[in-house]
Amino acid sequence: MRDSIDTPALPRPDQLVGLVDVRSMYVSCERIFDPSLRGRPVIVLSNNDGCAVARSDEAKALGIKTGDPWFQLKDRPDMRDVIAKSSNYELYADISQRMMEILETHAAWTSPYSIDEAFIVLPRQEASAVGREIQRDLAQYLGLPTTVGLGPTKTLAKIGSTGAKDHGPFRGVCNVDEWSEDQLDAVLDRLPIEEVWGVGRRLSQRLTSAGIATAGDLKRADPAWLRRFHALPLAQTGIELQGTPVIDFDEQPASSPQTMVFSRLMGQRARGADQVAAALTAAAHPLSRRLRAKAVKVGMITAGVATGHHDEVHHRAMRPFAFRSA
Repeated sequence: MRDSIDTPALPRPDQLVGLVDVRSMYVSCERIFDPSLRGRPVIVLSNNDGCAVARSDEAKALGIKTGDPWFQLKDRPDMRDVIAKSSNYELYADISQRMMEILETHAAWTSPYSIDEAFIVLPRQEASAVGREIQRDLAQYLGLPTTVGLGPTKTLAKIGSTGAKDHGPFRGVCNVDEWSEDQLDAVLDRLPIEEVWGVGRRLSQRLTSAGIATAGDLKRADPAWLRRFHALPLAQTGIELQGTPVIDFDEQPASSPQTMVFSRLMGQRARGADQVAAALTAAAHPLSRRLRAKAVKVGMITAGVATGHHDEVHHRAMRPFAFRSA
């Protein structure tokens, strides 16, 4: 492992922030176990095979969008070559954990951001080379295609990650710290404000109305005005676009979820209370594993069953179960 440090508040001047991102994580995981899927249009479906939640590049080229219902796609003649896979979140989480373990052998510090992304801290002078080592090892040991964005701040690393995905010459690793100030400003002036990390649709509309339409505009805005306009995080984003790290690195950057939904199809129509109870019990085991893995303390579980979406008569039953504190 490279120079290990305790969880930093901010990266040091001799360090860069990296964002490692798996390309089409769910599809990539499916391709690990079924190499015949490589080069073919593949989508992964949501719980109960409802809609597309992940798409290969080939599926994107066919015009499939995230959230497209599968029942609307599967019978279309232009979708005959599309392969749809049911989601397997336990598999994806396991591969994600293996990915994080590999990242820890390269980075001074690693923080998972989502199932397919992680922020890392790397030595500034070696960052690009280590980024390519990470790419190579994740491909060799796990079969995962990845991109690496690098920059002096989390926000600029995010912008580097977008560049690594969208521009072939970077070959999947984009280090914005290697750009001149003019080059960076040119990129920021072309980047719409709604594509800046942490700026949502509603906020981007307000900012555009106030004359801040691009990332470059946000960079040049007065941080004090940004804080008055919205809140501290917006001012922090503007400062980070200037190259000064101010968004802290927390050991657990994402707080535990307040709710967790775990749903499954029964596979065949249940007949009688015993079969329903067996299905609920079978679903409880993987749910328990997921809660333990996230170290979530549970106050209440609500169990529910419902008839199929296409049944003429619909029935639903739910019952909450509260846990007493020890």
